[in-house]
Amino acid sequence: MLQHIYSQPDSAWRRIGLPALTRIYRNPQVLEERVTLSGYQGELRRWTVMEWGHQEPTILWTNHRKLGPVEWVTRYAQRLLLENGISEAVQFFPIDALSSRVGRKVDFDMQWTLAASSLYRRMAQRIGREYRPSQAKTVFRNLLDLSGKVEVTATSVVVTLDKRAHHPYLVASGLADQPTSMPWFGDKKRTIQFA
Repeated sequence: MLQHIYSQPDSAWRRIGLPALTRIYRNPQVLEERVTLSGYQGELRRWTVMEWGHQEPTILWTNHRKLGPVEWVTRYAQRLLLENGISEAVQFFPIDALSSRVGRKVDFDMQWTLAASSLYRRMAQRIGREYRPSQAKTVFRNLLDLSGKVEVTATSVVVTLDKRAHHPYLVASGLADQPTSMPWFGDKKRTIQFA
């Protein structure tokens, strides 16, 4: 298949423009072909995408006749972002040793893994623009993987965090301003302080 792709003349390829302005590779080359497969009735469309930030060509197959290559390549890129997010969550939260980077079944462990990843992303959004694009492991390493002192009284739990270079981000976010009620711990209020 690769030999066939690389043997195509330049005139067979066309350059498309992808709508996402944040992509580095916004103008890949696409080769569109009509193909048939044994055991499948009907014709398939096959798009080969080059100059898209991958070393090898990306090959997309579909039996959909209406959407063009721009729509399909954009849809593929969106799906790839989701798969990369799942992959990052599985790597950072090794709750279960999955056999694949992309979970093929929805089970309890995968749901909790994705929920934890979503909470890290939400926290990054609240902290500020410096952390918005950060992965969960970066947020954890810079802001949460730290030591401190915990003091439990009859009515409260006070967490005093040791000094860290990234604390100004936490302070500015306001995440630690309000005490958090813990009904599961005798209705104690949890507060966070910075050393």
